[in-house]
Amino acid sequence: MLINFADSLKHHNKKTMKHIPILLILITCFNISHAQKKGDAGEYLTAIADEQVEMNAKYLQYMSTPAQELKQRNVEILRRELLETITNTQIKTTGLAPYAGDNNLRQKSIDYIQKCYNIFINDFGKILNPKDTTEQSFNDMQAMVLVQEKAFEKLIQASLAMTNATLDFAKKYKVRFNSPPDSLTEKLTQAARLNKYRNEVFLIFYKCNWEDIQISKAIEAKKVNDIEQRRLALLQYAVNGLKQLERMKNYEGDPSLKHACKEVLEFYMKIAQYDIPQLAEFYIAEENFNKRKKDFEKTLKHTKEQVYSYNTEVKNHNAAVTRYHRVNNFITNNRRLILSNWNARQKIFADTHMPHYKEKDVKKVTSVR
Repeated sequence: MLINFADSLKHHNKKTMKHIPILLILITCFNISHAQKKGDAGEYLTAIADEQVEMNAKYLQYMSTPAQELKQRNVEILRRELLETITNTQIKTTGLAPYAGDNNLRQKSIDYIQKCYNIFINDFGKILNPKDTTEQSFNDMQAMVLVQEKAFEKLIQASLAMTNATLDFAKKYKVRFNSPPDSLTEKLTQAARLNKYRNEVFLIFYKCNWEDIQISKAIEAKKVNDIEQRRLALLQYAVNGLKQLERMKNYEGDPSLKHACKEVLEFYMKIAQYDIPQLAEFYIAEENFNKRKKDFEKTLKHTKEQVYSYNTEVKNHNAAVTRYHRVNNFITNNRRLILSNWNARQKIFADTHMPHYKEKDVKKVTSVR
């Protein structure tokens, strides 16, 4: 089944769509004519591979995006651009003629392109209609990670099938390579392994981070019971997460991502143990003070002892307000710094280890024996 070109370009107007069949015929005729002039099996193999360069490069770029960012608007725009590129790749590949009457490689290439299209339109279509990342539960995020990892598996299998078809063609027509034509499969496998590692560390972080966000909401609402419940959960997740990180191996000898996550979890553990309880205690004290204040103001006459006692309470409450702001500012400022550092080190880690697919990766055909 071929890609429905019209469906993939729904943003075009109806007038434009009416002319697409004519465009397809013109492109097809041009490419067939061009391909029929290629009598060299090596040139034909290169022509097939050339059509896939832009598509492969773009989809590896998309798959290199962290799972937690797949719902962001700019990433979704990239996916839509990728779908257009895949559609154009199939049009061009379909326009190539079979080699010396042998249609196997051309058809395998079309099948591969179709599989890529299905993955990016269907698998990743499951995570459309984005909502704020901060509103996603741990289970939501875990499900998104699983979608990406399953998509990687499908792409690797599709790429491997394309590689095998290429090798079969080369063997049949005695085409020699400088190096095996499996660069994309290797890069996808490497990227999948890297993403799996990143996702494992990220989910440890996210479980704690989500609880921290819920604590912030509970603090804003002054819900003491919710603060305490979330605080205990955060403490437990941080402790468990640190144990998980301790058991994890470094990625290719690089411990930087683990260390960055460890710093975040140690921060969460500290505030859960020492700082957040102070905020909860303040709200309890504030509620008691407000009741005392209300009762005091109801009484028209007070003894000196009552006035002195109330003034002492006011003084203590004001001191408590000062301590509250100091603790709250400490948490807020340090949270901002620690998360900024986490995000920066995630990016550095990915930039260091993520493979890229380039045109030179397919320029490996040298001759025909």
